[in-house]
Amino acid sequence: MGNIITAPVSVSTGEGLVDIVADPVRPRLYIANSGLNRVEVFGTASNQFLTPINTGTEEQTNRILVNPEPPADAVLHLKFR
Repeated sequence: MGNIITAPVSVSTGEGLVDIVADPVRPRLYIANSGLNRVEVFGTASNQFLTPINTGTEEQTNRILVNPEPPADAVLHLKFR
């Protein structure tokens, strides 16, 4: 049995949570939120959402990549048309 934790989404029906990447090194999940133009950061150790990474008002985040090598905490967002 798991916990259900709600994530913020846009009111637009065409956008929302579109990609997720696990980062076991920094116990986090990165979730592409195209409706709010940001990457949601979920701390798996704390079991709560952390400060999101804004990607800008013009860029819809559709895919994400994470640098697995600490200490660099690089999250890249990619836009596909």
